[in-house]
Amino acid sequence: MKNEEKQLCQMKYKLRKLKERRVKIVIWKLTSEEREYIENLGYEVSPYLYEVRTKTFKNLYEIKDSRIRDIHYSSKQGKKTIVLRLKKKDMKVLEEFNVRFRPVKFKIRLVS
Repeated sequence: MKNEEKQLCQMKYKLRKLKERRVKIVIWKLTSEEREYIENLGYEVSPYLYEVRTKTFKNLYEIKDSRIRDIHYSSKQGKKTIVLRLKKKDMKVLEEFNVRFRPVKFKIRLVS
């Protein structure tokens, strides 16, 4: 058994133990391979936290959205990325301003 397969089996075992203890939701950091594996086990997986790349914007006074302002000021402080919870509305605004983001932590629903 390879190391990757062993990690996936351990993850499957942990999820089963948590389900037996009647834990409803678990929040884990997952890779795309691990996410796909958990979805194939029958659990519902949804993004929870997103990693957002910071960048500076011109004419910041014309921008009314607070998320964009946070991203701008984080960039000014020297941060390359920040981690945020995003709603669909926030994602649309980030796409509108060409800000890159990707899911980092996922919510795994153990009880159906």
